Amino acid sequence: MAFCKKIKTLPLMLPIMLLLALLSGCGEPVTTQTQNSQIQDSSGMGELMSGDITGFDKVKPTTALSFPADHGPHNNFRQEWWYLTANLTTASGEPLGLQWTQFRVALKPLNPAPEQEPDPALNQAAQSDNSWQSRQLWFAHAAVTRKNSHIAAERWSRGHGALAGAGGSPFAVYLSDWRWQSQTEALFPASLAVAHSGDKGTLAYRLNLSSSSPLQLQGDKGYSAKSADAGLASHYYSAPFIHIEGEVLLDGSWQQVRGQGWLDREWSSAFLGLKQQGWDWFALRLDDGSALMLFALREQNAKSFTHANRMWPDGRSQKLEVISMSPSDYHQGYPVAWQLNLKDKSAGENNGTGSELNLKVEALNPDARMALSMQYWEGPVRISRGDSKSDSDNKGDIDSKSDSHIGEGYMELTGY
Repeated sequence: MAFCKKIKTLPLMLPIMLLLALLSGCGEPVTTQTQNSQIQDSSGMGELMSGDITGFDKVKPTTALSFPADHGPHNNFRQEWWYLTANLTTASGEPLGLQWTQFRVALKPLNPAPEQEPDPALNQAAQSDNSWQSRQLWFAHAAVTRKNSHIAAERWSRGHGALAGAGGSPFAVYLSDWRWQSQTEALFPASLAVAHSGDKGTLAYRLNLSSSSPLQLQGDKGYSAKSADAGLASHYYSAPFIHIEGEVLLDGSWQQVRGQGWLDREWSSAFLGLKQQGWDWFALRLDDGSALMLFALREQNAKSFTHANRMWPDGRSQKLEVISMSPSDYHQGYPVAWQLNLKDKSAGENNGTGSELNLKVEALNPDARMALSMQYWEGPVRISRGDSKSDSDNKGDIDSKSDSHIGEGYMELTGY
């Protein structure tokens, strides 16, 4: 559930970078890797990501997702992303995590507001992948996280077929030489290559990705509500069961890695409301072979909006009720350890009792802050057996069954 921000709210440095990428007639995409120039979210992510969506497409619960078409861009929605996280192990047994996200942001809608006169020539140019007069901004983030190190990088580009984009047959998502390349119109099998050298070090990986599991439609058949009144939503689907093999550049040499990955696809014109400060998002793989997607959207002076979905490789899924999400440790202001307690909704409806899922989640490296142009925390986590909420709050309650697991996954924290 990676994020974008409303362009007009960015500080002076970033619009200058964007102008270089969007207005220059030629040249490479803008590349940055910064630990000092960070955007602070003191007003909350909702204020930065909300705004006038006149002319942009809206997420509708009646829209049926269609593949392979929905793997590609949705240019008249304001924001979208392709987001991969992976928990990998080197040949020597060292655990590490890596992340790659490519974002698209529409600077203006393709369809003008009703009071404005349309310009057919401009709209035609804006929709062309090879027009320099683009209304689309693309940028990408990448990171490699080990127990004692974390390196992150970003790139920016205008929308142009020679620089950045998504789609095609075979399917690809790319910004310069950062590239997801499928072999067909489907997402898998595919390769992913990322390479960046900067003042904080070198980040590079070359991966092969495969998955035979069905795509998982999040929310209600891909309509993912982001507020209690369903006034905010996104289209959202996931590929939680990806097998990965490849190599990562570590300490100056290429090392073989293998493990599991998770791809999220999401698009909307309004992800958050003004009162929503940010989110806590978890993509967790449990030792019974299932995967858990969980998020909480934090609201000012109100209860957070939560959603949880447990999934299996054969395509089954199960909505869970979030009983509690309790931070247990902080690092640099970010909650890097959690106690999660969830309940099987369907079991409760059928017989009045439901099994609880109790997990303790801890960061592999607490210092996994993505100190880029937009600051947030993102990194791999380890899962151990958590405490039962029922056991601690309702001693002697025999109607609840506690279920706990070990595992691994990824966590993203925004708006802190």
